[in-house]
Amino acid sequence: MLKLVTYLINLDQSSERLTRARAELERCGLEFQRVPAVYGKHVDSERRMRIGKGGWAKYFQHLSDGEVGCYLSHLRAIDAFLTTDADAALILEDDVTPTHGAASCIASLLMLGNSLPNAVNLAHSRSRGEVIAKLTSGHYLMRSNSCPFGTTAILWTREGAMRFRANAGQLTRPVDIDRKHWWERGLEPVWLHPAP
Repeated sequence: MLKLVTYLINLDQSSERLTRARAELERCGLEFQRVPAVYGKHVDSERRMRIGKGGWAKYFQHLSDGEVGCYLSHLRAIDAFLTTDADAALILEDDVTPTHGAASCIASLLMLGNSLPNAVNLAHSRSRGEVIAKLTSGHYLMRSNSCPFGTTAILWTREGAMRFRANAGQLTRPVDIDRKHWWERGLEPVWLHPAP
């Protein structure tokens, strides 16, 4: 089984969200490390210009403070993962609400070993898709031509995280929109049904 590390993205000033998320994850038996989220308003204009250069070519408007912070927070969590010897990382946002069977679902995904897709969306699903596998937890691993919306809970392999990180030099779209452009990084749109 693959070695997993779990990260929860949380703003320093959002202690109530951290308390709620901790209770939800402990209820499911999921241990995590907190990753301090980037507060978008504190990203200076020089850095915004540098990372957002050419943004109008990829997105129809400049990113909001929250979108900047969210994207940089996900990169911070990915960077933390890539400094470990773990094979996979579960990266969660602090509004995650796992089901009772989430831990067994994640364990069954890790049992796929090298067959685990590079990025699996765990919090959202689509109405249609191709069944890749039925997991021992009873969930279905699905694939289609478009990623489910949102980045609340994504299970990354090391290769998937490296691919996403390597192509994140310029912050030109919100992170969830960037994920929907999966073909740019070769990260197939894969999710679970039902969402755990």
